[in-house]
Amino acid sequence: RINTGGLPLSEQEIRHALNDGIATPTLLELVNKLHFEKTWLKGDNDNSRMDLNELVLRAFSLWFLDEDKIYNTSIDDYLVAGMKAINSCDDLEITKKKKDFVNAYETILKVFGDYAFRKLKLNSKHKSPVNKNIYEMWMFCLKGLTLKERNILVEEKDNVYSMFEKLLSIKKFDYAVSS
Repeated sequence: RINTGGLPLSEQEIRHALNDGIATPTLLELVNKLHFEKTWLKGDNDNSRMDLNELVLRAFSLWFLDEDKIYNTSIDDYLVAGMKAINSCDDLEITKKKKDFVNAYETILKVFGDYAFRKLKLNSKHKSPVNKNIYEMWMFCLKGLTLKERNILVEEKDNVYSMFEKLLSIKKFDYAVSS
């Protein structure tokens, strides 16, 4: 696209321009299907700078890349590799992975409700802001689970919620999802 607005392009807008292919409409489809704006945007913000597309890409790339790629590269290189990997897949594989990604995301919503992707505090009903690190952590964890295992998490959601609260009370873990 031509940058006529005079604003510098965001990192995701640049990735979008350089990695045109099926990844671009796929990310937007997932943003819309999962109603990301309800959870992740505040006020008058919209997705015009592709912030939500990047957020989906951060987790959806997990379905396409080796774990080594996640840990041994910069976030930008990881996201570019994710877009390239999505672009190199056939429609059937992408459809299968989208379905699993949507199920993983919806599982987290079923377990945590309005507190999904947030820090939880023992004995507090205060909602912390949504947290990208917690989002990525849960998506990474659920990627490796079967549908049956995810259903067990939903059935045991009170225990999952309680255990996650306790995990967040550990300073090292709390710091890890805060930085």
